Amino acid sequence: MSLDDIAIIVMSLTGSFGLATLVYMSKVLTQIINKKRSYRSIGRRGIASFLLSVIFMTGLGFGMYRIPYLLGHHPSWSQLTEWGPPSLIPAAITLYASMVIFYVYSLLIAYFPQQNEKSWFYLGTLSILGGASNTLIIFCINIAISGSRAELSKMFLYFTLALTFYIISQVLVRKKLISIANELIYTKRMTMIDIFLRSPYNKLEKIESGRIYSSLNNEMEIISEFANTLITVLTSSITLIGCFVYLGVLNLYALLLLLCVLVLIVLVYQQQSGKLDAIWEKVRDLQNTFLDYIQDMVGGSKELSINKKKSKQFRGDIEASCNDYMEQRIVGEVKFAYVTILSEISFIIIIGAVVFLFPYLFKSLDISTMQSFVYLFLFMIGPITVLSSAVPNMMQMKISWQRINQFMSDLGSLQISQTDSAKLTTGAQPNQTSLELIDVHFNYTSDNGESFMVGPINLRFNPSEISFITGGNGSGKSTLAKLITGLYSPTKGEIRINGNLVESMQLGEYFSTIFSDFYLFKRIYGVDMKQKSPLVAHYLKLLRIEDKVEVKDGAFSTVKLSTGQRKRLAFLVSYLEGKPFCLYDEWAADQDPEFRQYFYEVLLPELKKEGKCIIAITHDDAYYDVADQLVKMEFGKLQKVERCKVGISRANQLIFSNNLNE
Repeated sequence: MSLDDIAIIVMSLTGSFGLATLVYMSKVLTQIINKKRSYRSIGRRGIASFLLSVIFMTGLGFGMYRIPYLLGHHPSWSQLTEWGPPSLIPAAITLYASMVIFYVYSLLIAYFPQQNEKSWFYLGTLSILGGASNTLIIFCINIAISGSRAELSKMFLYFTLALTFYIISQVLVRKKLISIANELIYTKRMTMIDIFLRSPYNKLEKIESGRIYSSLNNEMEIISEFANTLITVLTSSITLIGCFVYLGVLNLYALLLLLCVLVLIVLVYQQQSGKLDAIWEKVRDLQNTFLDYIQDMVGGSKELSINKKKSKQFRGDIEASCNDYMEQRIVGEVKFAYVTILSEISFIIIIGAVVFLFPYLFKSLDISTMQSFVYLFLFMIGPITVLSSAVPNMMQMKISWQRINQFMSDLGSLQISQTDSAKLTTGAQPNQTSLELIDVHFNYTSDNGESFMVGPINLRFNPSEISFITGGNGSGKSTLAKLITGLYSPTKGEIRINGNLVESMQLGEYFSTIFSDFYLFKRIYGVDMKQKSPLVAHYLKLLRIEDKVEVKDGAFSTVKLSTGQRKRLAFLVSYLEGKPFCLYDEWAADQDPEFRQYFYEVLLPELKKEGKCIIAITHDDAYYDVADQLVKMEFGKLQKVERCKVGISRANQLIFSNNLNE
C-alpha cells in the first residue's frame, strides 16, 4: 500500500469522523440554546484540567507539524510534498481538524452536562482512540528499538503523546462508564424493589428468601463489574486490531498464522460455552441454597446455641451445601483455566514458530522484521489474556442478568395507581366503613402438591364492633385473615366495602394489621408524624413502654425489646395509622396476664368507641364476652357465627384502667 493510499484512507476516515462529530456538536449547541443543558461551575480543578488539555492539544499539533521529520529528513511539509504525494497535507489537516472538533465537543458536554446523559458516541470514540494510541505505543517502541539513535529521538515525542492520550482516554471512559453502570444497577434494583412491593403476597411467600437476597445483592454486585470488564475488552480488542494491521503490513503470512490460532481459540470457547453456562447456572442455584442456610443460622441462633446436637446436625447440612457450591465453582473455573492456558500456550508456540521456523520458511526475512514479530506477539499476549479472562466474567454477568430478569418476571406486578391509592385512603371515614365477604372461596396448593380450601365464607364486619375469630390449628383462621386484608385474592366470591366491590390489592389501604409473625420497622412509615407526634407520648404511656423507648424524627430509639414489648410498639403504629379496620393475630399471646386483660377490656373497647372495626384472632376464651361477634373456623369453613352481648361494663373498664396506670 502506497503512502498516497494511506493518506487517502486517513483523510476519508477522519473526515467522516469530523462530520459525525459536528452533527453531535450541533445537537449539543441546540440543547444549550434551548436551556436543556446548563453550565456547571468547574472550579480550580476544572480550570487546571482545561489548561492541561490545551497543552496536550498544542503538543498534538506540534506532533503533526513534525511528521515530515519523522518520515524522512524533510524539515517542512512543503519539502515533504515535493517528495511525497499531494494527499499528505489534506490528510494531515483533516486528521488534526477532526481531533480539534472532537476536543471542542468534549468540552461542551463536560461543561454543559445533561442529566443522565450516556454519551455513547463520546465514549465509543474515546475507547477507539485509546486502543489506537495503545497500538501507537507499540509501534513507537518497536521503531525505536530496531532503529538508530536518531530514530529513538524522533519517536519519543509520539510515544509521549500516545501514552498521555491513552491515560486520558482510560480515565475519562472508566469514570463515565462506572457512573453509567452504577446508575443502571440503581435503576434495575429500584425497579425490582418496586415490583416486589407491588406484587401479590401469595406470590411473594412462594419465593425463597435466598433468591430475593441473591437477586437484589449478589447478582447486582456481579453486574456492577460490567463497566471495568467492558472497558478492558474494548481497549484490548482495539489494540489487537491495531496489532493485526501492523502485522499485516510487516508480513501477510504472519498475520494469517495468527488469525488461524485465534479462530482455533474461538472454536474451543464456543464448544465449551454451552457446558459452562449450565455449570454457572447450577453454581447460582447452589449459592441461593447456601444463603437460605445462612438465614436459618442467623434466625435460629438461639435454638442452635441451646441444643448442641441440633447445632451439629445443622452444621453438617450447611457444610454440605457450602461444599457443593465450592466443588461446582471449582469445576467451572478449572474449565475456564484450561481455555486460558490454551490461549497463552498458543501465542508462545507462535513466537517459537517465528524464531525457529520462519527463517527456513521465508529466506528473505531479515532479523529486524523477526524482532518486530516477536515484540508484537509478546505485547499481544497481554490483551489476549485479558480477553480470555473476561470471557468467564461476561458469562457470569449474562447469567446474573438473565436470573434478575427471570426473578422480575416471576414476581409479576399488580399495581395500584397513585390516584386510586389516594382515593382509597381518603374516601371512607372509620365510622362509615363496613366489610362484607360474600360466598368467598380460596384454594391453595403447596409446593409438595397438597391442597387446602377455605370457604364458602359469608361474613360481615361492622364499624364500632369487635369480632373474634377462633378455631384450632389449621382451621383456616390465618388464611381468612389474609383474605380479609387482601394478602390473598379469593378464588371465588366478592369482598365489598360499604357495599362497593373492591379488588384484593385495595383492601390493605383500609387495614392496620399485626400478624403473629409481624415485622417491626425501626422507622414509622405511612404516618404523618408532624401531625401525630403529640399523640406518641400519650400512647407510649398507655401501652406502658414510655420508659423503654422513645420516638424521635419518626423512628423508634430501639426495637431490641421483648416480643411482647415489640407488639406494643406495633400496636402504637396501629393507633397512629388511624385506619378504619384493625386486625390483630394472637396479639395478646406474648403479654403478661395483667396487660392481656388490659388489652381485651380497655384497649379494644377504646378502639371500638372511636368507630373502628376490630378483628382479632384469639384463643383467649376468657374474654369472648368482650366481642360483639364470635366467628369459629374449622377445616377451612365457618362452623359458627354468633352475635354476642358485651359483658364488661364501661365502669369496670375505667376502674381497671385507673388501677393499671397508678
